[in-house]
Amino acid sequence: MALPLRITHNNKDLFFELLTDKPSAASGHVEILLDGQTYRLRRQGKNWTIENDTHDLNPDLIQAIGKAMELRYRL
Repeated sequence: MALPLRITHNNKDLFFELLTDKPSAASGHVEILLDGQTYRLRRQGKNWTIENDTHDLNPDLIQAIGKAMELRYRL
């Protein structure tokens, strides 16, 4: 079951779904569904990146999504 989440980025509301069942700080990664595409985000220190970065997502958006998940799940 995917959990829908909402963030505001650049004055736009964006919705994404968390596909990872129970995100944890130990795993260091999460999977999300954004605009119909699945992305696997990995936390490296305080920054978030996309694994196998072949996508053209804005790095600020990736950080905003990562920060929202950190606050929600205390990662």
